[in-house]
Amino acid sequence: MPVLKKGEIKVRATAYGTEVKSTGYVFYSYDKNSSALFFQFRNQNGEPTDIANAKIHLLMILEDDEGKEFIPGQEDFEIISKPGGKAKFVLPEMLLSYQGKVTGYICLDFEDGSQTDEGQFSFRIRRSMITRVLPAMGDKYVQDFEDIKERVEQAEDSTRNDFKDSVERVNKDYEAWKAEQEEEQAGFESDFADWKTTQETKQTNFESETNKKITDINQTLETTDSQVQETNDALESLDAYTKVETDEKLENLDVYKKQETDNKLAGKADKTALNKKVEIGEREFLTPEKTFENLYQEDTESNRSTWLQIVIQGSMGYLFGTIKNTVDLESGSYTDVCILPEELDILTTTTVTITGNDNKSATIKIINSADPKSPNKVGMYRFKDKMEPSGATKGERFDLFGVFHIAIS
Repeated sequence: MPVLKKGEIKVRATAYGTEVKSTGYVFYSYDKNSSALFFQFRNQNGEPTDIANAKIHLLMILEDDEGKEFIPGQEDFEIISKPGGKAKFVLPEMLLSYQGKVTGYICLDFEDGSQTDEGQFSFRIRRSMITRVLPAMGDKYVQDFEDIKERVEQAEDSTRNDFKDSVERVNKDYEAWKAEQEEEQAGFESDFADWKTTQETKQTNFESETNKKITDINQTLETTDSQVQETNDALESLDAYTKVETDEKLENLDVYKKQETDNKLAGKADKTALNKKVEIGEREFLTPEKTFENLYQEDTESNRSTWLQIVIQGSMGYLFGTIKNTVDLESGSYTDVCILPEELDILTTTTVTITGNDNKSATIKIINSADPKSPNKVGMYRFKDKMEPSGATKGERFDLFGVFHIAIS
């Protein structure tokens, strides 16, 4: 039998979740054996799903009939193309007798035991005008016009009047149905116009925000390049030590002894009283918080240069090093990276966007605590990647760089 009304539904498996897709299709109670839904199954990559060894499950919820359920059997589906993922479902007479909104849920079961939820869609079923008219009119509209004319001419006046009343009643029903259709058409056109305007506005806003983001990124890159150049210039101007000399000096450095640091932290010393003389040209290795660790933990000459450290040059401080996180870090979170020495009275800081492996990025900021009894520290914000704000998994690497100004007493 020919299918005259085809509702095509594209079903695509995806890991991004599914929403009810309103198809806009409307079928009528008189569409018996002439209306069908044609399904096209595709995988997440857009390729056709081979349904040769699959069972199709379709659940239909009749929302305007107290949420009744209608579940077709496997024999109700006609497989058009197994490798092409195409199937047909002819709407049965039992379903067409229902009136209102229908929400469909489509799933696939495969022979290997795997299953997929392929998505949701909705359409409507309405009662045909002819379905309402025929039971009331009996055989009056079955005969052709000449037969009706002959019957009317032979009928009594009362019969003519009854027929006239019936025709008028049918005309009124038709006019009411026509007005309803015109009202729905006008509503659809209005809704479509609003939707189109909304989409155009979203597109305009998206393009504007994208251009602004690109501009901000370019400005940040320019600022970062300038800061890197300043650091390189400053490091080149240092009376640099050879590596052996630097290691010897670090071993003999008696600026921040562990016992002194423990005593200061235990006594919650006021930062305003710790604005001591800072050695120009000195550098100090920092201890990351428990959430992070140096990329290379071994205390070897080849790895020591990658540790988290600061270098003081004039009134400028430079923070750099390579670290990795020891636990998973959630998107949108804030995490302490390390505590800065109390002797550094920070005036101004910079905020820099850093990039780790797997295209993960975050914002690094050197924080000057407003509380004189709270330490200054380095924080990291908003872990995300280029696809979505997915956070950062354990063991990811981040190359840190930051610049800050200090007060020299």
